[in-house]
Amino acid sequence: SYNKLGEMQQALGNSQAALALYQQSLGIRERLSGSAPENAEFARDLSISYEKLGEMQQAMGNSQAAMALYQQSLEIAERLSRSAPENAQFARDLSVSYNKLGEMQQALGNSQAAMALYQQSLEIRERLSRSAPENAQFARDLWVSYWRLANISSGDEQQWWRKVCLALTTMQERGILAQSDEQYLAAAKAQLKQG
Repeated sequence: SYNKLGEMQQALGNSQAALALYQQSLGIRERLSGSAPENAEFARDLSISYEKLGEMQQAMGNSQAAMALYQQSLEIAERLSRSAPENAQFARDLSVSYNKLGEMQQALGNSQAAMALYQQSLEIRERLSRSAPENAQFARDLWVSYWRLANISSGDEQQWWRKVCLALTTMQERGILAQSDEQYLAAAKAQLKQG
């Protein structure tokens, strides 16, 4: 698919080629979603295309374009999540959308807006993690949310670093902590010692 080819070009550092492929994918997905608006799979694919293009625009320094694309992705994710609240994938997609917009707001210096979006993402991630405590992806999403809040908080960041440490330690004890994420446990512990 054009999306996969775009990911490959992006990984190779070919931003313009990746952008063109993502735009081709978006065109197809817009037509599919437009032809069957009730089809959740088409809608989710469209949301992912907006997200991918948003990531490309963000990487290229086009903040406003990235925000607009992330907002379009969020609108679809919200609609899908409302239509099937029991669907964990739709809920996770929504949490990712809130996170992406939070990252953009933080990068633009809008700390309060970023904090609110990170909190919305966190609420979903806590619910998902409680519903499936052995799910490594949900557990990872949760500690990443705590990490983001620790980095943006002022005055209460230590509570967030404690939550990061607890989440990572719990994952380690359950055997679901990726080796590549072990470095974050050490970094979070170091942050706690500084506090």
